[in-house]
Parts: sequence; structure tokens; C-alpha cells
Amino acid sequence: MEDELRKKRKEQKENSHGTRLQRNILQVDLTNGKFEVEEPSEKFYKKYVGGSALAMYFLIKDMLTGADPLGPDNILELAMCVFS
Repeated sequence: MEDELRKKRKEQKENSHGTRLQRNILQVDLTNGKFEVEEPSEKFYKKYVGGSALAMYFLIKDMLTGADPLGPDNILELAMCVFS
């Protein structure tokens, strides 16, 4: 039993870094109740390192210029990085 538990812990530890699930980006549209999962390439993550860079990329890409800060065209962006 202990061997099985150790094996399971070792597998979890090995899989806890760099799995495809941790590289996905989930975009949720709360207005329309839709979501989309993106799987960017390694090149993308090398270019935009950390949560701040990812957040800025998506804000520039998705938010309309001149959007009202409290209006419906504004975006709520949550981005995590390895340090948070």
C-alpha cells in the first residue's frame, strides 16, 4: 500500500510542472455565457513571460480603444504566473 502511495505521489510531482493543462488559457465571456480554451505554443510563452505580460497581451488584443472603464466593452483580465 505504501509503495502505491509513493508511486502516486511521484507521478503527481512529475506531472505538476509543464503539463498541457497548465499551459492552456481559458477565455470566458460572461455576457454570452460562452468560453474558449486556447493552447498557445511554447514560442508564445517564451515571448510573454509571466502573468503581467500575458494580461497585457490580451488587453491590447481584445479591448476596444477608448472603452469606458465601467462600461460593457471593458475587459476583466486575470492572469497568473509561477510567482503567484
